[in-house]
Amino acid sequence: MKKQKIRILNTIVILIGLSLQLAYSADIDKIMNKYSGQDGFTVVNIPGSSLGYVFNEMNGSRERNKEDDKKIKEIAKDISGIKILTYSKEDGGKILPNAIYNELLAAVNTKEYSQLMNVSKKDEKVMMLVKKDANDKVSEFLMLTYEPDEVTLIQITGKLNLKDIKDLTQPKENKK
Repeated sequence: MKKQKIRILNTIVILIGLSLQLAYSADIDKIMNKYSGQDGFTVVNIPGSSLGYVFNEMNGSRERNKEDDKKIKEIAKDISGIKILTYSKEDGGKILPNAIYNELLAAVNTKEYSQLMNVSKKDEKVMMLVKKDANDKVSEFLMLTYEPDEVTLIQITGKLNLKDIKDLTQPKENKK
């Protein structure tokens, strides 16, 4: 009886956690939907099922390394999606980029994330946040950037570890 109560309690805790995670993801979806098609905004949504194709297209013009391709495909299979929202005054935007940045920042519950990096310069800001699951895998990666004429929000969802992110983003050294 005691074990059954513990299982029920554990199930409830897991369901509450999943509900909260979906709610915060839904906030980002609301923002993306709100601005989709408006002047100055570009919204890109790449479902996980399309990532293999997208990575192949992106890498088509460079000399291909089979080992790199294999690693990228292995990591990509664990990504459930990538969403990108960009606002640019140069693309006809009439709103001040700072106002868009503040709205995006308010939509993200930063208490649910660990800060990976935060860079602030005179006219530039970059914030990288990660949300981890119980196995120390990254379940969500967010990057919010601000420049005087442009704001970008990138959300990557799935299951990655920080080593995979580092491996994907570090330039490869030429071996002779």
